[in-house]
Amino acid sequence: MIRKLFILTIGSSLFLMFWTSLSYYVGLHANDEVKVFGGVGNKLIQFIVFPAKMTKRAIYYDGKGFLKNKKIPDGVSVFLKDSLYENLNILTSYRNKDKYIVELLNVGDGRTLKKWYPNLDLISKKTNEGENRLDGLFQSINKLNHVKMLSDSSIVSVTGYGLVKINSESKIEWIRTDYEAHHSLELDHDNNIWVPSKRLKSSFKELKNKENSDFWDDLIMKINPKNGDVLFEKSVIEILKENNLFDIVIKNGNLEMDPIHLNDVHPVLSDSDFWEKGDLLLSA
Repeated sequence: MIRKLFILTIGSSLFLMFWTSLSYYVGLHANDEVKVFGGVGNKLIQFIVFPAKMTKRAIYYDGKGFLKNKKIPDGVSVFLKDSLYENLNILTSYRNKDKYIVELLNVGDGRTLKKWYPNLDLISKKTNEGENRLDGLFQSINKLNHVKMLSDSSIVSVTGYGLVKINSESKIEWIRTDYEAHHSLELDHDNNIWVPSKRLKSSFKELKNKENSDFWDDLIMKINPKNGDVLFEKSVIEILKENNLFDIVIKNGNLEMDPIHLNDVHPVLSDSDFWEKGDLLLSA
């Protein structure tokens, strides 16, 4: 009895493995003109794995019932039309075949308002040639982060190694590599750029044997959008020191390489009961 049960279990497992593999193969090529096993018994096999092919289609619950997923065409599909979104635009970036595209879209109807075509290879080349780079840290740039459009239809973006400005004709206007810009990028009421950054080389007397690239000294940085020059910078660690909070940097007596991890420097654009226009809100 035990022997039969063992043989049945092994046989069932092998059959299940074969069924799963075959189902996956056919399901994977459900939309291709693939003839399984050279076309021999192809229709029979398609019939056998029909349930698996059906489960290949994404099924979700919308609160009313289960709906089968349909092929989504390229472009933007507007599902909710509301006057709130008619004048709302969104700036996005993506890669399409051999081009990298930054696109301004109207949320109300999905219209393309403008496109930029940044040359990432050229941006990588110029970034790698930049001054004050730390050795061994550069890799090629394959995307632009937190793109922001300016009033002249130019765009400024974080590259992961600095900042780049692209004009309205998709040409590089300037690249700055003498500071490490990262994460978000925001504009203040004077259209200056505020960005989290970090010093390429830093040291604090309190941190023995921790210099240069051994730890990240996050900065609050204000940038001139015309040329990328630094108008103001302040170390977050220095702010903590000035307010007798330096112990936050040293957690349980240990120093982390990234003690602050600044994510966002958000300038306040209007007064309120809690802040004044021109103040900065930090997220770390």
